[in-house]
Amino acid sequence: MTSEDLREEGAPAAPLTRRELRERERAAEAALAQAPATPVALVSTGTAALPVVLTSTTAVTTHSVPTATVPLTTVMAPSAPVAAMPVAVPAPPVFTPEAHAEPVIVKPVKPGSARARRARVIRDAHRSRPSAPPSSSSSPALARKRAAGKLVSFAALLFAGAILVSLTVPSSLFFANHADSAVDVTAAASASADVSEAAAAKVTPVQTIAPVDDSVKETPVTRDAWDVVSGAELAQVSYGARTTAYSVDNSGAVRWPFEYAASISDGFGARVSPCSGCSTSHKGTDFTPGEGAAIYAIADGVVSAHDVSAWGLGNHVIIEHVINGKKVTSVYAHMRSGSVALKAGDVIKKGDFIGLVGMTGAATGPHLHFEIHLDGVAVDAFTWLKANTAS
Repeated sequence: MTSEDLREEGAPAAPLTRRELRERERAAEAALAQAPATPVALVSTGTAALPVVLTSTTAVTTHSVPTATVPLTTVMAPSAPVAAMPVAVPAPPVFTPEAHAEPVIVKPVKPGSARARRARVIRDAHRSRPSAPPSSSSSPALARKRAAGKLVSFAALLFAGAILVSLTVPSSLFFANHADSAVDVTAAASASADVSEAAAAKVTPVQTIAPVDDSVKETPVTRDAWDVVSGAELAQVSYGARTTAYSVDNSGAVRWPFEYAASISDGFGARVSPCSGCSTSHKGTDFTPGEGAAIYAIADGVVSAHDVSAWGLGNHVIIEHVINGKKVTSVYAHMRSGSVALKAGDVIKKGDFIGLVGMTGAATGPHLHFEIHLDGVAVDAFTWLKANTAS
């Protein structure tokens, strides 16, 4: 039931709905379009202002609060009078909760606001939503795909069955002479059974052990001779089979480095390395008279070098000689630190003091490492001293 029906029945007037207001506005605009010079007044209905056509004797009362009377002369236009349009002015509304529900007010959306942006996103999402795919019944491609899948599944089942048959059925069944093959197999089985029975019937004699006669004697076993030798003994056999006996006579042009016959611990040539970093090819003779023993020059000469190192020859002196018209070089190594006062260029006479026995450099104990070089080539110092001294 509309607000017009309520007015005809005498019921209290209700506010006009948005649709009724829009229809009245359209009707008023149409009337104005047909009669452009007609006087018009705006009548408030409580929710909106409606255009109303006025006559020369009509007064308009607005229902806005407070109520006011609009004279005709204030809204008349200077034009010819037209037919009067009756206007129904609604009575003041009476609030009843049962008859009046709160209208839904749709607020206008401002362009560029967050609400407008959300509405645009929702509208675009609805527009870009893909259409529903065609049903399977109306898609020939899908039907062909399903048919192909069924054919592949059927072919796979056939292939699996063929493999099963090939693995379980004997291959002789696929040949024409499978009956002859079966007979051959039976004959071979019977022949094998006969051989097994014959082997079982044959009795193997039991092995017996005859008693040993007292006249039989055990034959001796010939073995190679062998012995146990330590590493030190092996080194002595390999490298130490040298004669080191000598006597001292220092009256000639060449003398021994000591006043007496000092013991010799190692000679010239190949040897087992006595320490880490020591050489396996010994180029001198090691005299062991004891730590601190005095060392003397073997002949006249000139000091060519005096060096001190933490490895190798340690504190050592090199002297150049001319003996029997040949260039001879003598080396005195491993001497005690601080016991040598010589320097390169010093002139040496036979028997001059060189230094004291020590163990500097690569040494396992206090000793004098003595070398002889003839024209730059190392020779056996012990053999050379025995040949060139007066002893």
